[in-house]
Amino acid sequence: VRLALPDPTQWEFLDLVRATEDVLWQPDARYLTAQMRNRTTGQQAFYSIALDSGRAQLMRSGLHRLQHFGSGGDHRRLYAVYEDIDTPPDLYRYDARLREQDRVSTIEPRLEEIRLGGVQVIETAAPFHDGRIGNVRTTLLLPPGAKAGDKLPAVVMIYSGSDLSTSASFYGGGNGNTVPNQIFTSRGFAVVMADIRLSEMGKPGNPAQD
Repeated sequence: VRLALPDPTQWEFLDLVRATEDVLWQPDARYLTAQMRNRTTGQQAFYSIALDSGRAQLMRSGLHRLQHFGSGGDHRRLYAVYEDIDTPPDLYRYDARLREQDRVSTIEPRLEEIRLGGVQVIETAAPFHDGRIGNVRTTLLLPPGAKAGDKLPAVVMIYSGSDLSTSASFYGGGNGNTVPNQIFTSRGFAVVMADIRLSEMGKPGNPAQD
């Protein structure tokens, strides 16, 4: 059976959800659960894949991060670490349809009182290593209270060959080049997280080389 996963030009396959390191999570033995990421928006999505027909059905999606899955052998529920731009990473319990049931842990209660700024994900056209024009994604992290039209000092984070724009799915924007982005946004700076594309051999080409 050929699995009818979403368009691979738009969606990146991440993994199959597992109950343990060696066992797939299957609340229903007729289905698998695939974890995907939208190449344009950075959103994470989960699809239920029917083994008989290969058809995929969306279970949940959003600009968040779910990882470190486990069920302890009970496939009726799933435990995972959830985080997004406003929510610090903590352990949550989900049902068989991956609907959020309840929060299991509060690792750092002081994070509940921290005020965070907004986030924008911008898609622009840019030249690739071979001269083709393609779309790249940039994430803009804003300080608390920032609004449209504000002129803000900014820090640009780049790491050649790495897509830092996915930081929009981490709490507080994650780390840019090992530095927590909240250090800058909490002090009034905007942070620009860029996707710097390289060739398949890991070398830049024109015009990046210039």
